[in-house]
Amino acid sequence: MVEKKGEDFENHQTDHEAHDHGHDDEYEVFFLTDEEGDEKAFGFVAEIEDAGNVYWVCEELEIHEDGSATELGELYLFKKTEENGELYLSSIDDDEEFERVAKIWEDFVESEEG
Repeated sequence: MVEKKGEDFENHQTDHEAHDHGHDDEYEVFFLTDEEGDEKAFGFVAEIEDAGNVYWVCEELEIHEDGSATELGELYLFKKTEENGELYLSSIDDDEEFERVAKIWEDFVESEEG
């Protein structure tokens, strides 16, 4: 279930890195700065397309000094945009839009588990 809208994060360009998170696969990792100026790490989970927009489902991570990552268990939804070839992620401010995209994600997860 998507728990967060990502509303505490500014519109940021992403820088990607690959980090091992203790499983057989790796996350594509990026960092965003929240409104208090704290940098947070996120792992890309999935991309959703809806109504002409693209969204990313991401999980917050804790990155360790050895480069490994721990999943913190919270999923966030961000709206993805591109400007001049640069990737930007921003919060979804509209509650209806957020609920619609979260439902798409939840339906997908249920179909994969089912």
